[in-house]
Amino acid sequence: IANYEKGIVELYERRGIVGTHVKIVPRYYGANKKKVDVTVLVREGRQPELGQILVKGAKAFPYWKIVKFFSTGERADFWRNFFGLFGVGRYSRRTLKEETKTLETQYRTEGWVSARVRLERKTVTEKKKVYPLLHIHEGPQVVVQFIGNRVLSDVELNGVLTFKESGAFDETEIEASKEQIIAAYQAAARYYVVVD
Repeated sequence: IANYEKGIVELYERRGIVGTHVKIVPRYYGANKKKVDVTVLVREGRQPELGQILVKGAKAFPYWKIVKFFSTGERADFWRNFFGLFGVGRYSRRTLKEETKTLETQYRTEGWVSARVRLERKTVTEKKKVYPLLHIHEGPQVVVQFIGNRVLSDVELNGVLTFKESGAFDETEIEASKEQIIAAYQAAARYYVVVD
């Protein structure tokens, strides 16, 4: 029973709610006590205030550029209590995980195609605030330069490259990107384009 209680508490913690207490009370009855009624008593904790996001591994982006992707309330300290009514500045693991995906997409858009942004399971808790840990692996930055393109702009050609979606920069992705560039030129009625 203790394992089930612990599992429920961990479920709440994954959702960002701390201080939850669970008590499972079985009541046995019937012939030879072979039937059981189970009562699960749950006293939900609270969603703690979110402290500063702790970042490890970021070299390319400054802290302010990283934190702007998160609804931490750090940028609105004066109004933090007011915005807290709407969930801003409160710890929600699900929200933070979604926001890490947005940050990872930004890294890839700016050329760090193998960037990985991960929200660590473990958080630091101090003075009723939760400080989430963000681990960033940037990898090398890929800079693409187009030479000889007159019909399609650099922006249009950058838009068809496959590196950002796959998170890899290898021969397979280079070939896939070449095919996408050829397809973009053929869509613009330039059928004999050569991509090296």
